[in-house]
Amino acid sequence: GIVKGMGNWSYDPVSLARFAKETGVAAPALNPAKWAQWRADQITETTRKISERVRKVRPNLIITAAVVADPDDAKATKYQSYVEWMQKGYLDAAITMNYTPDNEVFTRKSRMLLNQRPKRGWVVPGMSLGTDKVAHQIGITRNLKTDGFACFAYARLFDRDNGHTPRPLAQELAKGP
Repeated sequence: GIVKGMGNWSYDPVSLARFAKETGVAAPALNPAKWAQWRADQITETTRKISERVRKVRPNLIITAAVVADPDDAKATKYQSYVEWMQKGYLDAAITMNYTPDNEVFTRKSRMLLNQRPKRGWVVPGMSLGTDKVAHQIGITRNLKTDGFACFAYARLFDRDNGHTPRPLAQELAKGP
């Protein structure tokens, strides 16, 4: 079965055959913990390979990933071990999807990441441009001394269908939070 909170991915015939061959377990339901670890290992290995191959061609390229804001939740529910990936040099920056209109939640999740921050790499809280809290959340990132912030999504700032003209939020933010 599916572990609560986990996605229903990797149940394709190729993944199931590889899992059985590599672990000796015939089916995920027979050892859910091993299945979860195997899937996590696949994501880490893919991240490692991408990093390795990209750095051979463009060694100075900054490699980032958009990840779940809470590092523990990211690892447990999405197999995103991004603190480990940063420690090992697979990623240069984690851009967290900390999309919430609740400033207390935004602050708590940003602090949680900063408390687990690896010695190398940048921590960049992401925020939604779909709330009226953007300016305040930018201030939170500055107070916490994060490595910056990222905003989602461009379409909230600029009208792509009308010459990319600035929307009111872009005009407001241009004046400074």
